[in-house]
Amino acid sequence: MTKNIINNNSADEIQHDGLAECDDCAICRAMAMADKRGYELSEKELLDVFAEQNAENAKNTKMPETIITYRCEGCGETVMTSDDQEDEAECFACGTGDFLKELKREPITPELIAVGMKKSAESIVTNLQKAYEAGKTAGFEKDEEEEMLQALAKAKEMRDSVLNIVEEINLER
Repeated sequence: MTKNIINNNSADEIQHDGLAECDDCAICRAMAMADKRGYELSEKELLDVFAEQNAENAKNTKMPETIITYRCEGCGETVMTSDDQEDEAECFACGTGDFLKELKREPITPELIAVGMKKSAESIVTNLQKAYEAGKTAGFEKDEEEEMLQALAKAKEMRDSVLNIVEEINLER
């Protein structure tokens, strides 16, 4: 049924909730046709059309092949981006790309992704610990300390989960 809904409409029929939608999006076409026919798509129909749209998007998407590592000469941070970025790379700490110096380019591998995941997870915990210490020094407002401790505990759980995933990746190799 989803295939019929998607393929039996024209660009000028596409309206959803009173707004013009994209005419090349399978999801919008399916929802528009269902609206025109006076019914709502079932959850399964929506999932089917969503899967179809994702498959179509995957065909048209160039997957990144290279990780580019930069050092920000302004603050010393290391920045990693992929070769598929349309925008200029910028330092996450400084918010500018003016001081970035390219260090290396590496092909994307599972090991490289695992290293990046580990660094990101560690960075989140470290930054939350610094924020907690700064809050203790400055004095927390009501309930702020408890919220920070909860956030830190969740971040540590997430970090441990990431480290387990990284360990599994390394064991499989």
